[in-house]
Amino acid sequence: MGNLSGKRVIVIGAGLVGCGLAYHLSRMGRPVLLLEKRNIVSGATGRCGGMVMKIDGRDTDPAEIAKRWVYVAENDRMLNAFGEELGVDFGLWRRGSLDIACSDEEMDLLGELVRMQHDALGDEEIELLDARALRRLSPVMGDSCKGARYRPSDGCLDPFLLSHALLRKAKEFGAEVRTWTPVEEILVTGNSVSGVRTASETIEAGTVAVATNGWAADLLPDLPVVPLRALAVITEPAPPVPAFTFEAELHTKIVYGCTQTKRGNILVGGPPERPASRDEQFEEHVSFQELQFNTSVLTELLPGLADLNVIRAWSGAMGIAPDGLPCVGRLNSCDGLYVAAGYPNGMSYTPVTARLLAELIVEGQSSIPLETLDPNRFAGRRYDWPETYDYTVLAEYLNRAG
Repeated sequence: MGNLSGKRVIVIGAGLVGCGLAYHLSRMGRPVLLLEKRNIVSGATGRCGGMVMKIDGRDTDPAEIAKRWVYVAENDRMLNAFGEELGVDFGLWRRGSLDIACSDEEMDLLGELVRMQHDALGDEEIELLDARALRRLSPVMGDSCKGARYRPSDGCLDPFLLSHALLRKAKEFGAEVRTWTPVEEILVTGNSVSGVRTASETIEAGTVAVATNGWAADLLPDLPVVPLRALAVITEPAPPVPAFTFEAELHTKIVYGCTQTKRGNILVGGPPERPASRDEQFEEHVSFQELQFNTSVLTELLPGLADLNVIRAWSGAMGIAPDGLPCVGRLNSCDGLYVAAGYPNGMSYTPVTARLLAELIVEGQSSIPLETLDPNRFAGRRYDWPETYDYTVLAEYLNRAG
């Protein structure tokens, strides 16, 4: 193996984390080859809503939230600096986020969470809004919204613009990019990575980083990251709606998120019509019933926007690990093999973890330790995933599995 191939890093997957990893590695002087089986941001990155929520979900354990906070706080700082660093406006819009309660029981839970965040974490920014305060802030909210947990500094961004900006900079630093080049196998000699095999050639490299999110297990079958299908619809432009990045639970189904772009288009993401098999999680067709449910979110939660026309719908697969945190780091099974996958909340983790993984690859350690996200944390555990599943089924299974 020549000197170039020995130092070369092959990054598999050209979503936000792959583009970010290519940028940071090439900026640090490593030769980078980015391989993508379809086109740039054609997977989860290109199918998400671009939500930037520092703390999503309703975890009641302050220790678990504290583990996540160190990453999302640095991620937030990086997003603020990226505009000047990359020389592009990538649509970052800090207009606040809402975790909406649609029942009195949910409102009680949100009150407990806000008190916990204040007392145990010193999180003074988070607020609890009752129904009246919520509608003062965002008048389009309907009567089904009982209140919300509110963070003023959250918001959204355009994942296409940010990914392409990172990739342009990576190319300026010498990174090579090949699209429509699926990797069929990671090659290992002894106990070390030696390259990859595509449909047409073998490419030598001393380091390989898998950044394919829900597809990661295709190349790393022992990694417990499973694909999870989500849907989205987007409307015609509307006037700006305050604090519009939100998540909620509606009729026992999670509304994964709702954002508004700077152009005014409103994007609603939600669950599929029914639980599906692992292969079906990658289905990108949207049924009429699924379109109806996702559109109904607008009419029920946001009656003030009920007259908007939906102009497009799509679906795509996220990736999720058993504890809901991404898997980022070196795999113990093989020298030179790294992974960054399992991002259910990508915009709050991918920019920072791409940088930290690049540091780990080049320098042997990262400026913020990655132990919490160590992909080897599941070693020795077996997961008999449900034959068909959606978000709710997975959550119930993982609760039983501990």
